[in-house]
Amino acid sequence: MNGRPVETPALDLVVGAYLHQDWPDECTDEWAALEAFLTREPMRARTLSSEIDGLLRVRLSEADLEEFLGDHGCDYFADPASGGNRAWLTEVSRRARAAATAAQQ
Repeated sequence: MNGRPVETPALDLVVGAYLHQDWPDECTDEWAALEAFLTREPMRARTLSSEIDGLLRVRLSEADLEEFLGDHGCDYFADPASGGNRAWLTEVSRRARAAATAAQQ
């Protein structure tokens, strides 16, 4: 993958600080790691879904998405049988959007 397709500071924080190599020691699963981010980083959490949506609009291949995530410190590996990184990122975006909506109410 050449260059950075979009700026993703919130996503970079999620994958680099919450899904780093030791994340399984700190969280029960990837969704608990995401919940920790959403709770601890509410300002950044508000932009996470739009960042992911922008990244997915670039239409990177699955291999490019894996490279992008790995380059940003992610040590979570999405299950290819469940749709891989694209499906996982879509669900992360959905959950982040729902959390941001709930926080506004």
